[in-house]
Amino acid sequence: MDEDVPEETLINKTVTRIASHVRRGLLSFGQHGVRIRDATGSRPPDYNLSHAPSKCERKEARDISGRAREQRRAVRLLIDSGVGDGFEYFARAGRSVMRLEAAGIGLAAITDIVITHLHMDHVGGLNVDGVKVKLRQDVRIHVSATEMEFWKNPDFSKTVMPETVPPALRKAAAKFVELCSEKIVQFDQTVKVAAGVSARVTGGHTPGHCVVEIA
Repeated sequence: MDEDVPEETLINKTVTRIASHVRRGLLSFGQHGVRIRDATGSRPPDYNLSHAPSKCERKEARDISGRAREQRRAVRLLIDSGVGDGFEYFARAGRSVMRLEAAGIGLAAITDIVITHLHMDHVGGLNVDGVKVKLRQDVRIHVSATEMEFWKNPDFSKTVMPETVPPALRKAAAKFVELCSEKIVQFDQTVKVAAGVSARVTGGHTPGHCVVEIA
């Protein structure tokens, strides 16, 4: 160690260099030690591990790496999607999700969607033509398992509503499941959607109805 340079300064420089390589994807830590690479898969020529990183340095680098991963997937949450189109008595229906784009929020920016229940005025927005293709490939649509099970064979015998409504509800729910099945993530009683945000099954309009809680 260079006696003319304080040890704390050397450690700070080392941590800064490690952090830089972590951010650039050149350095990672695994159970088998340090992995170093550049864009071609080779060892970066400007990085010299003359000594193994200390526990402090490794922890700092892991923390930075974790924060970088979290930032890369910053959660943008949509709760329900409004009424879909195809309802002649709702002339302005089906626009709620599209209005996000008008507000400067691209559908591809949404990372998570919580569907509180599968009634048409909550899932219909995702059924509108052109919406699915604009969603990101890894978007997660959180729906309770109880809700998904109910809509396999929904029972409206104890519900009072106009006779035209149950068929419309069934149609909207079935279309949603068909369109979004590969993106649906089922949960039992509770699910943590993001830091400080969770969904919890309470029952309500339907047996699997859930609420969203923000800490």
